[in-house]
Amino acid sequence: MANAHLLTGLGAAAALFLSSVGAIAGSVPSGIFAIHAKGIKCMIPIIQSGVLAIYGIIIGVILAQSMQIESLSEHQGYKNFSAGLSCGLACLASGVGMSRFVSHYMKLSLPPLESSNGYSSPPETQPLLNVTTGQPPQQFIVSIRFILVMVFLEAIGLYGLIVALFLQY
Repeated sequence: MANAHLLTGLGAAAALFLSSVGAIAGSVPSGIFAIHAKGIKCMIPIIQSGVLAIYGIIIGVILAQSMQIESLSEHQGYKNFSAGLSCGLACLASGVGMSRFVSHYMKLSLPPLESSNGYSSPPETQPLLNVTTGQPPQQFIVSIRFILVMVFLEAIGLYGLIVALFLQY
């Protein structure tokens, strides 16, 4: 017979640890991207990576509160453990996906920091709207795609949070 309080505590620890590892995995290339890129879009990946850790904190706090119940059944303990794993593993997958996407995006879109002569060159800038055609430049369209991909990558962690909330109650 398993200890329900132990399973609930392990679920809380799994949610906190795994979602934090997912946040770290997404934050490292996102921080590098934020240093190199210009504009507001450079902050989106780092903020979204941090939100993954918040998902784990939410489930960890809920599970810690349920540990105070004296009469936890073994069934509820397994549900709580599953809830912690659900949130933690989904946030880990989301963070790894963000890490791979941002790393690949940086390889494709960012200019090198230094030229062959050792001096850094300023990146080329484009206006937000082409006056002759009335269309946004290609770089702006890529930014919208970038943001959409980041939102869908973070949604994986959000789905894990939702499943964990359903499992816990």
